[in-house]
Amino acid sequence: MLKTIKIDGKAVDFQITASFPLRFENQFNYDILQALLPTVAEIAEGVESAENKDEELISILNNLMSLKLTDIQKLIWTFAKAANKDIPEIVDWYDSFEEFPMIDIIVELAPCLIDSLISKKKLDKLIKQEKQ
Repeated sequence: MLKTIKIDGKAVDFQITASFPLRFENQFNYDILQALLPTVAEIAEGVESAENKDEELISILNNLMSLKLTDIQKLIWTFAKAANKDIPEIVDWYDSFEEFPMIDIIVELAPCLIDSLISKKKLDKLIKQEKQ
């Protein structure tokens, strides 16, 4: 899934595919899914039960708090690197922006991330089971 977000006046592409955990581990030498999967489940449930966009945003933000900020930074960079192999290493890439609203960006990318990890049908089934 390809998504473009305007950051600091620049259009930045992000690609989230099934290969992102491999890319992440190759770059950072640990498995992000151990930290990410419980968070994704909580985000998905909150998004599904939200009655409007404000509730959805609040749910996403509350559940993202269980991730380390550096993990969020690494995820965002990994998604950008997948879309554009020419972006610089992580620190240099972040330094190239004067403003980088990280939370806004990960909130925009969260639905794409969830879609890359679990099917909508399976997600609906899990949420229904959780509510029972």
